[in-house]
Amino acid sequence: METKELMSLSKKGFKNPLYGKTHSDKTKALMSRLKTGNIFSNDTKILISKSLGDETYLYKIVKTEDHSKENENNFTFIKIDGSLKKFILINKFNSLREVGKFLGISHSTVGRYLKSDKLFQGIYKISRTLLD
Repeated sequence: METKELMSLSKKGFKNPLYGKTHSDKTKALMSRLKTGNIFSNDTKILISKSLGDETYLYKIVKTEDHSKENENNFTFIKIDGSLKKFILINKFNSLREVGKFLGISHSTVGRYLKSDKLFQGIYKISRTLLD
């Protein structure tokens, strides 16, 4: 984070190439026209998400009666509220929007649960990293 702050400071004020300049109305209209109507294919959206590093993992708490011994390697144990919970990876998603569609919630709600590190509906764990 320190590097990004230094980079930001190096471009503040008069050091910014656009400092004191404004785009003309004609230029603004042209930029708007170029962006209007851009519809990306699903493949393109996936590639953009991957390049931005938006991969998100969704885990679900597994109750003891819901599993057998032969699948023991597929589980991840996470300590939550002082007790060890057993989770299984449901899926890896390319974006928060995909997680939201899967769970039937908005992507902003997914983001809040991701940041707060709380369980969604008390059973789903959302993570940016693959848990061990």
